[in-house]
Amino acid sequence: MRLLTLLNEIHYRETLGKGFESFLKKYSALVRKKEISQYSTFVSFTDYRSTDMDKTAAMKVDHMDMSGIYCYFLPYVLKYPADIWYASNAKYIQVIQGTWKKALYLKDNNDWSSLTNILYKMGFSDSSTLLQKAKKVYKHTGKKAPIMSFMSVVQADLSATPTIEQSWGVKKEVYPMRSAVEQTKLFLKAGYDAIIDEGTGAINEREPEQIIFLTRQSFKVIEVIPINLGKKEGAGISANRSGATEEHIYRKFAAAIAAKMQDKLTDKALTTNMGGWNVFFTVKGRRIELALSRPNSYFNRPLGDKPHKYDKKGTREKMGVRVYGEFGKIEFGDTDEMATAETCAAYFEELLKNQTNKDTNWAPQNQAGFLKQQKRENYIKAVKQEMEKPWRAESRIEKYNELRAARGLPPFSIDEYFQGALQFKNIFGEPMAEYN
Repeated sequence: MRLLTLLNEIHYRETLGKGFESFLKKYSALVRKKEISQYSTFVSFTDYRSTDMDKTAAMKVDHMDMSGIYCYFLPYVLKYPADIWYASNAKYIQVIQGTWKKALYLKDNNDWSSLTNILYKMGFSDSSTLLQKAKKVYKHTGKKAPIMSFMSVVQADLSATPTIEQSWGVKKEVYPMRSAVEQTKLFLKAGYDAIIDEGTGAINEREPEQIIFLTRQSFKVIEVIPINLGKKEGAGISANRSGATEEHIYRKFAAAIAAKMQDKLTDKALTTNMGGWNVFFTVKGRRIELALSRPNSYFNRPLGDKPHKYDKKGTREKMGVRVYGEFGKIEFGDTDEMATAETCAAYFEELLKNQTNKDTNWAPQNQAGFLKQQKRENYIKAVKQEMEKPWRAESRIEKYNELRAARGLPPFSIDEYFQGALQFKNIFGEPMAEYN
């Protein structure tokens, strides 16, 4: 199995559990057979089995959007399971069928004229003016400017008097936000009982494809599948796709790299005080360090401009890899595009074939030896920092010399104190066991 494939599969399967696997097997058939029903079937991730909760399930949304039932398109969940942000810690999957009377398709109405008419139906007599005001206040630009401005008008009361807030010396107008229920009422007033986003990201830029059912009559639940039985019902769902499962991702990724070197992992990864890296050791004494992080290219883009269908089967983060062994330090990735798994595998296979550029000074190392080395290095670093400001140690020298005198030892100077410390000796000139 290719390493990248391994990483992808680990991420969503270990995050979503066995119940999700049974859901995939059952509903993949609809897409595979090109059943027309796939386009009216949706998926909601929830903490509640009872459909009675559907009426209030999203009344307290954790973002400034309308209240309703937020669902993914069935084909999207089946194709890109790792991109389901509000799924990794849900207790149940609800498979839902749409029964709406009239849905608002955001993508089809992304023009100023259509959106002006919709706002007019909501009761905004000055809809055109408000759209242009939203565009200016929230700096909406590009192709999505109309639909993003429309959502801003719905969410913020732009007719109210704004408050002035200052951040980093920049003054900004802040308008009061409408509640989730108030926003829903606006759409219902305009005649819509569902909102469908097929890629604009206007509702949530992290989830550009979704549907919101605004009334209980606009959908029906056809099946509830448990996917996280160990979770207490109603504990809450957060937007987290990895969490504790990252430990498994790192270990299996490291194990696959070790396997390419005809090696195996030993202890559990070191993570504390490792600078964000997960540090593994192998039977043959090699050290593998891994870290997931988002490349700079993820952040250096306009707000809302999510690369569509990017890394949806795996993690959005990129894996950074450092390996220490008989070939010296091997590091993959830079600040923008971190290492791919195939790069690692191909590189190690080539090294082992040619057996070139070996480090003759390398010696195998285990976890205990590494921790001891780290401890020694940190101690030396602390001593050298103290040597730069010797007056901090001068206040203790008198006390140290009293303790030495009690043992019949002559007094020592601050320079002698530092010299002994650098040799891992205590104030009595004895080797310190924890560093030797």
